Amino acid sequence: IDIVKEVDSEATQVMLGATGGVRDLISSGEITTKQVERFKELLATNPELPFKVHFLILSGDDEAKYEFVSAEYCANQCGFVDAQEPKTTTTASYGNLGLLSSGGMSSQIFVK
Repeated sequence: IDIVKEVDSEATQVMLGATGGVRDLISSGEITTKQVERFKELLATNPELPFKVHFLILSGDDEAKYEFVSAEYCANQCGFVDAQEPKTTTTASYGNLGLLSSGGMSSQIFVK
């Protein structure tokens, strides 16, 4: 939180995405959608947090897409682009870029 306080915390927004494990807990009945909504409300209204938090439960497809966007960003930041090409976050600059991710309750494969 101290690092976030160094940036414009009024403009900083954090997306917290729940993935396969939470989807599984909801489908098994171990947690309820009412509990999830209460957690979401607490995050959104917590005066101790110096930034706005958006909480959502990601579908498997959305989970893969967000992870892929992160991989694209990292590839861009690490210089995996032709020096003559403008630095963009499109795979046209890299050729082929894919993602294979495996977590506790789900796996994602994404190729663009």
